[in-house]
Amino acid sequence: MTKFAVNPETGETLALIGGQWQPAKLAQNDKGEKMVLGENGWEPMPAPKAPTQGPAAGLSDVVASAMTFGLTNDVAGATRALGPAARFLGSKVGLPVEYKEGEVADAYRQGRDNSIRKIDAYRDANPWTAFGGDVVGGMANPASRIGMAKPGASMLQRALLGGGTGAGMGAAYGFGNAEGDLGDRAQGAAGGALVGGAVGAAAPGVVDTIGKGLRYIGDQTIGRMGAANQGTVAARKVAEALQRDGLTPTQAAQRIVELGPDAALADVGPNSQALAGAISRAPGQGRSALTDFVTRRQEGVRDASNVLSGSQSQRIMAGIDGLIPNQADDILKSAASQRAKAGGNYEAAKNAESIGVDTRPLIAQLDTEIRSAKGSIRSGLEKVRGFLVDTEGRPETTIDALHQAKMAIDDLMSSGDARNSMGRVAQGRVKDYQTRLLAAIEGEGVAGAEYATGRGATAAAWRTQEALESGAAFMSRAEFGNVKEMAASLSKMAPDDLHAFRVGAAQAIKGKLDNLNVRSDATKRVMDIPALEDKVRAAFGDQQTFKRYIDMLKGERQMFGTYGEVTGNSRTAARQLADADLNQDPGRGAQSIMDIAASPLNPMTYLRAGARYLGDAKAKLATPEPVRNQIASLLMANDPLSAPQLGQAMGRVQMNERTRRALAQALLGGGASVGGYTAP
Repeated sequence: MTKFAVNPETGETLALIGGQWQPAKLAQNDKGEKMVLGENGWEPMPAPKAPTQGPAAGLSDVVASAMTFGLTNDVAGATRALGPAARFLGSKVGLPVEYKEGEVADAYRQGRDNSIRKIDAYRDANPWTAFGGDVVGGMANPASRIGMAKPGASMLQRALLGGGTGAGMGAAYGFGNAEGDLGDRAQGAAGGALVGGAVGAAAPGVVDTIGKGLRYIGDQTIGRMGAANQGTVAARKVAEALQRDGLTPTQAAQRIVELGPDAALADVGPNSQALAGAISRAPGQGRSALTDFVTRRQEGVRDASNVLSGSQSQRIMAGIDGLIPNQADDILKSAASQRAKAGGNYEAAKNAESIGVDTRPLIAQLDTEIRSAKGSIRSGLEKVRGFLVDTEGRPETTIDALHQAKMAIDDLMSSGDARNSMGRVAQGRVKDYQTRLLAAIEGEGVAGAEYATGRGATAAAWRTQEALESGAAFMSRAEFGNVKEMAASLSKMAPDDLHAFRVGAAQAIKGKLDNLNVRSDATKRVMDIPALEDKVRAAFGDQQTFKRYIDMLKGERQMFGTYGEVTGNSRTAARQLADADLNQDPGRGAQSIMDIAASPLNPMTYLRAGARYLGDAKAKLATPEPVRNQIASLLMANDPLSAPQLGQAMGRVQMNERTRRALAQALLGGGASVGGYTAP
């Protein structure tokens, strides 16, 4: 009987005739049976066997193909073409070898297509093992990490990105796993792109839905087991919240440092805050612990003497003192001490031997100008002349009397009524004669020198105190109409006066907070008010100090958001929560049985009992209390890196996206055919 087989490279049926394998002639008889022409004529076609069966595809081939988008098939084709390529080169250099035109390309295509068929045959024979190999290969493929959605991306963003990435991967799979020439492979790439785009776009939603279902089952089973498993579930819940906030545990730890020493994991993002709020709305120890934690942090704590401390506003005030230390009292004491010391110089000036200050030239100048002056200018100059003479009209000559005249002119210049009545020009003339008076006094020998020393020290002390008072009023439009006016004034101040101004400004900011209700957000008083922030930045003097100030306020506002999320700040919410707690009656099942026993023929009794049981079932299907308690404990921690379970849970959460892509690749790698790509 003739032996038949199939060429593993071409799929062609062969017959062993005359000791050699030859292409067999095929036909069909009247009964529809397949016949083949052998050495003894036409024979029924037996199940063929390959004359030289190469090694069958294995799991490693499937993994390698998935990992390389089918590149291993091209490697097999290239290996098959090495011999013909060598003959081609030999013929070109004149060696006596036979080479048929196109033999290299044919050998490459035969080797490549044969590799594809063997892998497909393995997938058909071992579907589940092959699927696992596709998943492993897909996860190992570097392309699975390209174009991954950022943490916290919306479902639409993930679907669009998944669709685009899936289309690219599908095209690569289709091209790499389609038999035939470049035209056939191009058709495979087009089909793969269509399937890959659809699978990639749908995969995020499908995987999320499956994941939610698995998490739900886990909450109702594993979550109700031992403490270790409960801790795992709690860590996963927190890790998922961090993932939605776009944070890793390391980034969350850094965020806590940025928010401040009182911050916790619950504060790092809106999803973490929402998780804390969800825990606070369910009865149990977790709710109590979280509520107490955020309340004490926001509202402060009363000591044994009922003194309240540690509130948000007090922390902000302490933070401002850290930026610009509160030295207001020291500045005032120093100014007073400086003025007192200057008093000794005044006394020395008055007691020094002196022939007296000659004020006659100054009075003569005044008389000359008064005769031609008009209105408020004349009135102001006449008042100055009156300060320079005694009751009998004689010029004052003692330093003591002239010092009193100088202070009288100061009062005249600082009086609101006088300023309004004199006008700007009159004030300028009065100031000019005061300057001439001081020059006359300080030019009088030893007494004048002592007077100059005392006056300089006193003026510096008053300037510093005035700078402190100006800083304390810097928010007032009466003090500075706008930030440009304030900047101009600051540019003229000496370094000591500028420091005093900043101390005063810091106290002014604190003054806006010291009478605030502790349940209010203190940052609203001093933040996000553009005109005020411009003045604060100018008052602080450097951008770095201002940045630290704003960062501190941002952190406090973020923590207040957690306080609001957990406490609700609503009596209605508190009442609803209390009602929900009350409705979870452990004895309601027994009550339902008693009601039915008392009135077995009343259909409403059964309806009410059913409603009670459904209410209980809903309550029991919530995340169990031990898990909620552990979630609360994690959220109150200020060092997420100290919880190893959280890091492990985050690793699993971060694998979700890569696993989704690997599943999509496994689906795409299910089959390819010459001339087009077919979905598995």
